[in-house]
Amino acid sequence: MADEENAPEEEAKVEAPEEEDALKEGEEDSEEDNQEESPEEPQEVEGEEGKAKPKAKAKAKAKKPVIDCPKPEPKKTLKQFQKEREKEKEEKLKQKEEKEKKKKTPEEPPAEEPPPEEKPNAEESKKKKKEKIKKEPVVYRRLDWTFYPTLCEIYNWMDVIIEKRPKIVTDFEIGRSYEGRLIRGLKLSFKTGNKAIFIESNIHAREWITSSSATCMVMELLFSEDPDVRRTAEGIDWYILPVFNVDGFVYSQEKERLWRKSRKPSKGKKTPECIGVDLNRNFNHQWGLIKHEPCSEQYGGTAAESEPEVKQLARFIGTITDLKVYIALHAAGQAVITPWSYTKEELPEGHKEMMEVAKAFVESAYPRFRTRYIYGAAAEILNVGEFCGTSTDWAYAVKNIPISLGIELPGKGRNKPFELPTESILRVSIELLDGFVGLIKAVGELGIIEKIPEPPKKEIKPKYERPKKAPKTTDEEEKPESKQVTD
Repeated sequence: MADEENAPEEEAKVEAPEEEDALKEGEEDSEEDNQEESPEEPQEVEGEEGKAKPKAKAKAKAKKPVIDCPKPEPKKTLKQFQKEREKEKEEKLKQKEEKEKKKKTPEEPPAEEPPPEEKPNAEESKKKKKEKIKKEPVVYRRLDWTFYPTLCEIYNWMDVIIEKRPKIVTDFEIGRSYEGRLIRGLKLSFKTGNKAIFIESNIHAREWITSSSATCMVMELLFSEDPDVRRTAEGIDWYILPVFNVDGFVYSQEKERLWRKSRKPSKGKKTPECIGVDLNRNFNHQWGLIKHEPCSEQYGGTAAESEPEVKQLARFIGTITDLKVYIALHAAGQAVITPWSYTKEELPEGHKEMMEVAKAFVESAYPRFRTRYIYGAAAEILNVGEFCGTSTDWAYAVKNIPISLGIELPGKGRNKPFELPTESILRVSIELLDGFVGLIKAVGELGIIEKIPEPPKKEIKPKYERPKKAPKTTDEEEKPESKQVTD
């Protein structure tokens, strides 16, 4: 606008696009596609009279960004390894033979220096250097829960699990994030006809323990020989989403460890703190009841489900049939929370049932490591107070999922609650699985899902049995006559 006002009157007039074309362009640039308007192209002015012609029409829609993990180096067979070793041995032998020949041959007089050759161009030398430099093959670490994995390492591990258990494990895709990363999860189904549970983790980028615990729990559900775990795994279909906030998760690992929000920029805000949205404040239930500024860590976005991640998750949840349990994994409150999050004045209708399930989780998680969880309504027991637009409130109120809980895993303490040391990953993961055994059993006892069968009772026999004593004889009982032996 400022450029147009300062322009002289003698300059040529520019033909404006028709109203119909402008409306069409406005419809195409929707919020769902997360596209930014491209700047207008400069227009050439021709002729003395100032008749202007547009240089080009409006640009086509910008493509969505795509960021995929590089594929790892394919596994080599034993024959391939043997061939490579044979080639290496042959090359070493050739090098030795050449060295021996050089030693035996007499030294020749120095030859005349050849004329200087023309130096190659800088571009040609760069090309040759690029050809010489070989790209190192991508190697992902094997998950053993002694370190916090990257997003690509988690996805590579998921592919391996699907290969090992193709009849039980399948993957599902929520969609792509703002920066173009794929949001993937795993479904575990041991038998047909089961009800379903959905578990989302790492909605907040810095809570790394949630994705590590979720992946460890998948391994135990698939391969554990514990009879309680086996009955729990087979009694329900598991939808597990290890990393929901993929953009923020990658950013927290590469640049800022304590980053919480997503990575979509806010309009008119250029400071780093103002980038992103708290995805757990963007769900379409009581959204905007408690407002925060864009630079706040709890900023809920411009509208309910304004973020592509939340919108795609809401769409996917609607496709799951018989979804009875929704769990959101967080850190580091060491608590099990129930709706509501936005008010302390009222409780949902199913509060009693959800409290029973939360209590069952707490009691099952305690015995192994003596970790005490608290449980109750989110607005009452968490230190942050009331907050709105959460996934658990939305799942219960909008999607009518009868059991909707948030599980706050343990942290490191008050000073660094989210920086749990790697030595604690396995302990927290096993503890979480113990809690889920009790949780699923309690949901079955409420009749929401099929009841988990009790283990068969076995008679405990003592290792050593005392010999039975002979019955005592009385005087009245007839004694056997003694046989007389005669010569």
